[in-house]
Amino acid sequence: MIEDDALETKRLRLRPFQRGDEDELTRHLGDWEITRQLALDPRPFGLDHAQDWIDECLAQPNGHKYGLRFAIEAPGETGLVGGAGLSPLGAGFELGYWIGRPFWRRGYATEAASALVGLGFAALGLKGIMALVFGENPASVRVLEKIGFEPAEAVEASETEGAGRAVREYRLCRPTSNKAPARP
Repeated sequence: MIEDDALETKRLRLRPFQRGDEDELTRHLGDWEITRQLALDPRPFGLDHAQDWIDECLAQPNGHKYGLRFAIEAPGETGLVGGAGLSPLGAGFELGYWIGRPFWRRGYATEAASALVGLGFAALGLKGIMALVFGENPASVRVLEKIGFEPAEAVEASETEGAGRAVREYRLCRPTSNKAPARP
């Protein structure tokens, strides 16, 4: 298990989800402009879904078995600005993130994703991380490319992700040097 302490970056604080985050989760994930780019089921995302998510996060501590799930805060901002995680997927881990619409175009997704990737390599000992991006999400592609991910292959989305949608897979391998990845 990884300590459920917050992860600090230059401008952000990533911390475990907790009771009291439900309203913010509902507000952000109830926004179609955010959830249409996520492999989120169910849609629309309501308060009962947020409560279930928090219950799951509290029952499944951050670590290798369940992955890492963090709420994203920015000093000076009220409430959550987003969420990010590394989820077990098959034999590997998948990076996922979202940022609330009022906080777009500030570099928060790149900063949070970079910190989470660094933690995944350092604390979980991952050899590689993958990410899936819907074809119509160039902003997410830019985030991944900025932190070193490279395109792997195009696949078709599963039913819960929206059957028939083009999905691009990106991969990042653990740096080969003995030095840990730089933290933002």
